[in-house]
Parts: sequence; structure tokens; C-alpha cells
Amino acid sequence: MTSRRRLLRAALSSVPLLLSASTWTAAHQIEEHAGDPAKWFWIPGHAFAMKAVGSDTGKVCTWMLAENKPREGVVLHKHLREDECFYILDGRYEITIGSQTSIGRPGSFFFGPRNIPHRWTNMGSTTGRLLFVWTPSGIEEFFLGVGMPINGPGERPNFDPAALGKKQAGMAPKVGLVKLGEAKYRIRANGY
Repeated sequence: MTSRRRLLRAALSSVPLLLSASTWTAAHQIEEHAGDPAKWFWIPGHAFAMKAVGSDTGKVCTWMLAENKPREGVVLHKHLREDECFYILDGRYEITIGSQTSIGRPGSFFFGPRNIPHRWTNMGSTTGRLLFVWTPSGIEEFFLGVGMPINGPGERPNFDPAALGKKQAGMAPKVGLVKLGEAKYRIRANGY
């Protein structure tokens, strides 16, 4: 009987914590997203839409949806401040994390710890989609700072490569983003 009472007492004492957590979650679910999750941007390598940023998640994480045409991808780089998760929604991607290179398809998940070089490329013949999650948040400052607004994920805007490269080079150190190499396939101004 004593162990049953202890269990009941422990369960009842945790109710206030559970209620406060569920209240916090519900309050954040009904708040408006700080950005427009339907708004698309582009930087060389991919079109993207921010799905949740630090102000939405209590600075815990950032969520981004990216779409890439065949042979589009990012430069080899590392993050000094965030861990990065990659989840493939559509397409066939080559993802390099550290010294390991793998091919992923829809449903594949990859984890890129901070300070470990990584890069990804759409190796398929059609548009691919990736969902990214960074923790903690903060990397959205780079993407929203250098991304060019576009009307939809298929649009590729005209731009001044030198000006964009300068902007990327100025923003990257502010968020702990370090370029270590090139993209697998060279795209106009693909890099910072």
C-alpha cells in the first residue's frame, strides 16, 4: 500500500507541471508564426520557406522547408552554434556529413552535429524537398538576411552574384556559419 501511495502522491504532484506545459504548448500553437510560412525565398542552391523560427519555438529550434532542382545543393560548410537535422520528403539526395557520404530517399533522416562539415545535393532527375530542423534557433537570421523573396519554389531570380556573395560573407560569421568548400555542382554565386 505504501508504494501505491507514493506513486499516487508523485503523480498528483506532477499535475501542476503537466498543466503548465500543456498551457504553454496550447498558447504557442494558436500564436501567429513570426514570419509567413507560405513566403518563399531563394539563395543559390535552394528555394526555402521558414516554417518556424526562434520566436515561434522559444529559441529552441528553427524549421525550414527547401526545394531543389536537380543538381542544386549547398557548399561544404559547418555550423558553430547549431545541430542540423535533414529529413527527405521527395527526391534523391547525396548527403555528406563529416567523412561519410550517403544517398537518401523519401523518409531518410540524417543528423549533422555542430562543427562537423556537411553538404547536400539533389541527385535526382526531379525537384526534391527537404525539411531541416536546427537546434537551437538563430540560423534563420542568415537565411532571412540573404534570401531573395520569390513568388514560389520554382522561381530562380536574376541577381548580382558579387553583391550576393558579399552579403553572404558578411552574414555568415554573425550566425556561426563557416564555408569550407564548394557545392558538388557549381551554381551562379553558390557560396558565401
